[in-house]
Amino acid sequence: MTRRKVTSLNVVGIGIVLGFAAMDAWEAGGFAVIFSILGLASYAGAKGRSAAWGLLGLLPPYGTLVGLGLLLWLPDVIRATTPPARSRAPLWVSGLVLFIMFMYVSSAVPPYIKYKKRSRTADASTHAQMICKTVASWISAQGKTEGSPSFPPDPYQVGHDGKPFRERHPSESGWMVDGDRYYRYSIFNDGSFGSGPQNPVVVAESKEGPDDSRVYGAIVQTGGKGRKSGQDLSGCKSNVEDVSSSY
Repeated sequence: MTRRKVTSLNVVGIGIVLGFAAMDAWEAGGFAVIFSILGLASYAGAKGRSAAWGLLGLLPPYGTLVGLGLLLWLPDVIRATTPPARSRAPLWVSGLVLFIMFMYVSSAVPPYIKYKKRSRTADASTHAQMICKTVASWISAQGKTEGSPSFPPDPYQVGHDGKPFRERHPSESGWMVDGDRYYRYSIFNDGSFGSGPQNPVVVAESKEGPDDSRVYGAIVQTGGKGRKSGQDLSGCKSNVEDVSSSY
């Protein structure tokens, strides 16, 4: 097997690994496509076939696996005619180096996926705290009490200064209505309005449910008592209540 084939197969392998990783972390998808196309096209060229085989790399990982399988098992039409140069390192040395690179990429993908999941959940925790503090401040400023139709605040409700809630707090209003990319947000009254410290309960729930593989925590709660932990979250503190089973 020529050095070009060995190199191409290693590149294809990296593309396949990244393709499976992209199922949990979409950021890996672009790299998976690039490695898969280049690897398949190069390997096909080394076997005397059209570089158009690389188009199967547009559908990693399964398209890449199909293309690789066909190229490996179909009979050769033209044998590779470029032998390794004598002045270069032996073939097994090149293969070992590429294998080490392949293993490094494979081992780096899972920690990266976990990091992305945790960062997305951390963003949800931050957003929930911002909503909690904003709602408490808005209700206090409007002088409303428990049971008032202003809770939770209507994005179009006009405050004492003549500005609607959505103009004064555009980010929080958007999260309350549509959520962010991964979470939707719900606001509840913990019963303290009008009789004690104003502490709304904000719950962020994953849009894909408890088995969402894109995030670390399916439910994040801010304010009140934690759903499962019973932790006191007064003062708009937050806690991850439900960790995705696929983590």
